[in-house]
Amino acid sequence: MKDMENKLFIGVMSGTSLDGIDCALVRFEKSEIKIIDKKFFPYEKNLRHELTELTQNNRFFLSHLVRLSNEVGTAYGNAINKIIIENEISKKQIGAAGISGQTLLHQPTIDRPYTFQIGNISKVHSLTSINLAYDFRVTDINNGGQGAPLLPAFFDQLKNKNFIYLNIGGIANISFKLNKNYIGYDCGPGNTLIDLCAQKFLNLPYDPDGAHSKQGEVDKVILDKMLDDAYFKLPFPKSTGTDYFNQNWILKFFQKELSKLDVLATVTELTAQSIAREINAINSNNEKVIVYGGGSHNTFLINRIMENLRNYDVVSSELIGIDPDYVEAIAFAWLAKERFQNKTIDLTQITGSRNIKMLGECYL
Repeated sequence: MKDMENKLFIGVMSGTSLDGIDCALVRFEKSEIKIIDKKFFPYEKNLRHELTELTQNNRFFLSHLVRLSNEVGTAYGNAINKIIIENEISKKQIGAAGISGQTLLHQPTIDRPYTFQIGNISKVHSLTSINLAYDFRVTDINNGGQGAPLLPAFFDQLKNKNFIYLNIGGIANISFKLNKNYIGYDCGPGNTLIDLCAQKFLNLPYDPDGAHSKQGEVDKVILDKMLDDAYFKLPFPKSTGTDYFNQNWILKFFQKELSKLDVLATVTELTAQSIAREINAINSNNEKVIVYGGGSHNTFLINRIMENLRNYDVVSSELIGIDPDYVEAIAFAWLAKERFQNKTIDLTQITGSRNIKMLGECYL
């Protein structure tokens, strides 16, 4: 659509950490990104609890699922309206909002692959009355891709193309340029197993700054068994989710009695080493690793990653002028812009999709 050039775009991202919604109001000016505003909208406690239960157990009634989809859609719509109102802009100035959807299931490698996100898009539209782009992961799965990660395509159009980008959300993934192609894939668990243990053992939503993990001792026998999991041996392109790396996955390994702090230390080291293994295996001249996502605030985890990445300079995405908590939201704003301008996105080397196609669906 030609009238999209001077519009503002909104990115709405809710990731596998299940803590809430990152919302970014953005203007794209040629190769520049102007961030007008960014806000975090936490999920209500009960909603977060129910979403966590769903992703961990994968068992639910259909009526329960529909209700939660409506609640997430309402949360999306309210977040969009609030950022528009607080910035005193007209909805006519908004080109579109890109909606990530809340992923509950992600199975890209089975015989009949699928990815499943909730967040009733009709509910979002009824609340906001603006253009919406959505189902980005679904369209990639339908095109033979993994459905994730999608951000390498966003990084490919930035000026800073030669960095390795590390996202530590619920799941960790990396993006980097290899020869002439940008690629990216999920390394494995990011915050998800650490958060689960913090919730179970400490009654905390997460381990703040790794304060508890650093007090424990890593069980190297258990760590080696976890690192021997089949997922870590898969070649890219590959992606995973919290329906794989969940409490049932942890229980397979922790059969013997360990202290709570030792469990936290061990799953934290799993995240650090699984990330470092992938980056160390890259045959690249890149020397900087740009970190973003919630895990970038866990100083102990970052220190463990740095300890395992002696040849790299590990720094925050603030280096490129983007708040580490809003990189993904900004990327979804960009995905919305690309979709409403009918531009194709090449994910063939990233997710393994069959063709270069437009990504996502439009709700007008």
